[in-house]
Amino acid sequence: MARANPIVANELLKMGMGVDSRDIYASARVQQQLLENEAALRDKLNGKLGPNHPEILELQGQIQAMKLWLSTRTQKAIEGSNRLRKELGPRLLQMAKQSYEHARLNEKDIYDRFSKEQQQASVVNQRLAELLMVERELERLYLDSDTIRERINTLDLNQQSSLRTKITKHAEPNPVPVTPQLSITLILSLFSGLFLGAATVVVLDLLDDRFHSPDDIKAQLGAPVLAMVRELPALQAETGVDALYTHARPNSVETEAFRTLRTAIEFAGESYQRISISSTEPSDGKTTVISNTAAAFAQAGKRTLLIDGDMRRPGLTKLFALKSQHGLSTILRDIRPPAESVKENLVHTAIQNLDVIPAGPRPTNPVELLTSDHFSELLAWAEAEYDQILIDAPPALAVTDPAVIGRLVDGVILTVRPDSNRRRMIIRAAESLTSFGADLIGVVVNRIGSSSGEYGYGYGYGYGQGYGHEDQEVDDSENPWPEEEHIEFQQPKRKQFSKKDYSDRRAA
Repeated sequence: MARANPIVANELLKMGMGVDSRDIYASARVQQQLLENEAALRDKLNGKLGPNHPEILELQGQIQAMKLWLSTRTQKAIEGSNRLRKELGPRLLQMAKQSYEHARLNEKDIYDRFSKEQQQASVVNQRLAELLMVERELERLYLDSDTIRERINTLDLNQQSSLRTKITKHAEPNPVPVTPQLSITLILSLFSGLFLGAATVVVLDLLDDRFHSPDDIKAQLGAPVLAMVRELPALQAETGVDALYTHARPNSVETEAFRTLRTAIEFAGESYQRISISSTEPSDGKTTVISNTAAAFAQAGKRTLLIDGDMRRPGLTKLFALKSQHGLSTILRDIRPPAESVKENLVHTAIQNLDVIPAGPRPTNPVELLTSDHFSELLAWAEAEYDQILIDAPPALAVTDPAVIGRLVDGVILTVRPDSNRRRMIIRAAESLTSFGADLIGVVVNRIGSSSGEYGYGYGYGYGQGYGHEDQEVDDSENPWPEEEHIEFQQPKRKQFSKKDYSDRRAA
């Protein structure tokens, strides 16, 4: 402590021997206060206060206490001085021993470092000696090299009389070139070209993990390509039915893809009345595909119900601007039967025969609501009231909701984007749907551009030139094939279900 802070060490030494600097300050204060109290006592006695007055008695008590304290501190100071005389010598001796021990340890440390540096210096000197020997050997080799080179230059073979030479055979030109050999070069070129071409194809296929044709999708997934939708230009309206190409531009080239999907579903060979649509990843366009397809079904005269089953990120609800409405989550949490609860949560659109059930308020447990009996009862009610039921499900790889919905519907459609979806991701999405028992109807290839390879060729050959979509008006009397929007479909009469039949259908 003396080496770190001499003042603190001095105070600690005094306190250890019973002497404290604070006592000196306290004694001075008490003596000053004693003098002030004695002066005050004399003034009060001269001021005609009696000796028994409370103030006089209080001052006398304080003066006696101060004198007693001063006498006590004086005795303690005498004892501390005696103790200082007895203990100062041993303390100083102990401090001297500590200083000696510290100096000895410091000397030992310096000696150890000196020994270490001395050893390193000897190693360096040894290496310098070795380096000097190598340099001398190098100089010697240079001298030997120069000597040998001079002897070679001065040596003349013709001066050796014992050396005799004779021409045994004259050189003859070879009519066939020794190198390069044309046949071997062609074989190596052909083999290298085939090998490098095959290796390039394999490497490109490994690096570009995408589907390049509808046949590739069908071979990998085992499901047909139902329709191919080109990249849709932006419309003026962003929400509502005016944002649907099937409604806003019924005669455009883009709308034909959704009519193709509707036709593929109708002629799929089985009755697919309840269909859900999913995708591999978000932003693949499943909501755009299912909403336009629903409008196409409604235009064909079928009563169509569109349900937003994506209660986590409801894109269909946002498309129809129904965020503030009640919806599917309200129906599934209602204790009433779906036939009564759906009346308050069903939205009729401006398109005839098209109704929408939005997602509703976002629940904390969407999977539990979808696995409840209310959802299957809702589908049973919708099957009795509508000709076509379309459900917008979340992406297949994000959550398990599409697999739960897929088990309750007749079939599932997978939307893919070949420009962004990886092949492995699409295969995994299809397997996640079929592993739960869902029937994969087919695939919709979305956002096909003009530079999409085999996709663009397959689409543009049928509709790229605007066949059947001329701008000039056509006289229906001269046109034996009227436009599709003028065709009236004769729907079969709906069977009137009794209350007992509806109860049996709910139980089933």
